[in-house]
Amino acid sequence: MNLRINLLVQFFILNIIIFGIVSILIKKNNPTYAKYYVINEKCEFSEFIPKYIEKNKFVRESWNRYHGTCNKGIRSSNWDIIFNTITDMKNFDKFLFSDEFHKKLYQDFKWKVQDLNESVEYYNILKSPKVMTLVKDLPSSEEIDLIIKELENFEEIINGIDKGIIKIVSLKSSKKINQIKNFNLKFSIYLSINFFVILILIIFLFKRRQLGFYR
Repeated sequence: MNLRINLLVQFFILNIIIFGIVSILIKKNNPTYAKYYVINEKCEFSEFIPKYIEKNKFVRESWNRYHGTCNKGIRSSNWDIIFNTITDMKNFDKFLFSDEFHKKLYQDFKWKVQDLNESVEYYNILKSPKVMTLVKDLPSSEEIDLIIKELENFEEIINGIDKGIIKIVSLKSSKKINQIKNFNLKFSIYLSINFFVILILIIFLFKRRQLGFYR
């Protein structure tokens, strides 16, 4: 009985100490504002989108929870995003719907298409018999054919965007992520339980070693 009381007292003392440390390290008056977003992306633009979220001036932290597979040219991407203020959250929502975001993605895509076109032109220059003997590691004709087919698809996408038929990105859904109530207390209890298990294990091993010594 006394052992149980002693362990219980040790647990509460440990929890009080950890609670004090957690309260000092984590500012109580620093609320966070977080939202969970599901974004529908045109698959060909997925490689450009993360940098505009991760490096966005309104975003404090972001995690790409799930990056879905393409289905009929559309991919659903799931994000957890933390903001410093409610104003930052509202401004980010506006940014997702803005022409600015659309234009940046469109320009990145066009640059990629331009680079691929230059690669094909460069290959056509190098594939002449006189040059091929001087150049090593030249792409195969099959690889170039794939790039040409990809370019044809990209040109169709550009035409569709210009005509307003294709949408680059859209917000499927979003919801606020509620903060954990009494976070400091719950976190300190979680830590103290783990430390307490370790403490009991150390005590057990120490006493076992003492018994072994006396034997």
